[in-house]
Amino acid sequence: MCEIALSEGLIDRVDPRLLVQSDDTYREALVSLAKIGVACSSELPGERTGIKDVVMELLAIKRRLSCPHGITIVTQN
Repeated sequence: MCEIALSEGLIDRVDPRLLVQSDDTYREALVSLAKIGVACSSELPGERTGIKDVVMELLAIKRRLSCPHGITIVTQN
């Protein structure tokens, strides 16, 4: 189902309440989350994305949403 939605226009199938903030960065994040869902739900366990890769992608999505204009914030301890 999710694989079909990705190929046929995910944004058209997303709950409209998720599109309140409808800029490109937010839409790209929704597509990325759906892709993670597809990658994690392969029928064969060996074909599923590893948890470390999933976490890295989720963190990348979080960073893109936190700094949508490509601004990187560096902190020093």
